[in-house]
Amino acid sequence: MTIVRGRNFLSLGGCQNGAGGGICALVSSGGALTLTLNRVVLQGNQATVAGGGLAADAVDVGSSLNVTVTDSTVIGNAAGFGGGMEFDTDVADPAAHVILDGVLITRNRAAAVHGLIPPTAGGVFLGFNGQNGQAEIRNTRFERNVARSADEFEGVVGGLDAETPGCQMGSCPVRVVNTVFQGNRAVASGAMLARGAELVNVTATRNHASMPRSRGAGVGGVVLDSGTVLNSILWGNLAPDSPRDLLAHTMVGVGLDHSDILDQSGPVTDLGGNISANPLFVVGDIHLRAGSPCIDTGTCTGAPTTDFEGDPRPTGAGCDMGADEFVP
Repeated sequence: MTIVRGRNFLSLGGCQNGAGGGICALVSSGGALTLTLNRVVLQGNQATVAGGGLAADAVDVGSSLNVTVTDSTVIGNAAGFGGGMEFDTDVADPAAHVILDGVLITRNRAAAVHGLIPPTAGGVFLGFNGQNGQAEIRNTRFERNVARSADEFEGVVGGLDAETPGCQMGSCPVRVVNTVFQGNRAVASGAMLARGAELVNVTATRNHASMPRSRGAGVGGVVLDSGTVLNSILWGNLAPDSPRDLLAHTMVGVGLDHSDILDQSGPVTDLGGNISANPLFVVGDIHLRAGSPCIDTGTCTGAPTTDFEGDPRPTGAGCDMGADEFVP
């Protein structure tokens, strides 16, 4: 199924009012809604408020929302926030469970459509207002998404913005596995911002933030308030000042485990096996070249059994860092 050039140009929010240019799903009053999309293309759709390609929201106590998107493409959509997709719950904290698996999210834009909302999350926006929201993003690529106003002064996150509660008692509301962030752009954070997330075998490279230190300093790569970074490569992201690859943003701290990170700042806990060495990507790509220091130097504990393309993990003496498992 392909949905192309849908429009929702009102400005109050909700399916009737500017959310979901391609698809809008809303559950309320204690109802339950399950939305499953497989092999869908959402292309060139626009919404004034949220979710250029897809908006799925749950409101009111007792409501339940389950969304699964698999093997799909979300390309060239635009909205005020969540240029590609938006998933949200209100303060009543209804249940929400979102799975994105094998999705290409590319060239979407949060652009403050009609100038009404500051641009946030060019790719995907997750807005869970309580502990009942959970999301897992796996085998997915965020590429060349943008969050930027016309004057290039505003723009929060290019790829994924997860505005959720922080991690509690070792449990995080957002889990990102075997996922690639490449070439995303924003003023504040290029690849990803999350209040609480677990990153497992993530590769984030060549993402860009343009905010200078005089305005607070942008981070090209990942901003985390709480969570862990396992078997991941955060390397070669761009910003005017440090840190360019990882900012642990609060005193709660972030655990680093068997990961390769070039430029980082903030309170982190070294859980062992971490390096800071050029991962030797294939030129213009995120696949590892022979001789990469990330080959066989990750941990298989907690790692997925395949990589983002379905190759077995491990294929050598150990598991690799990053979304790609090197295959000789």
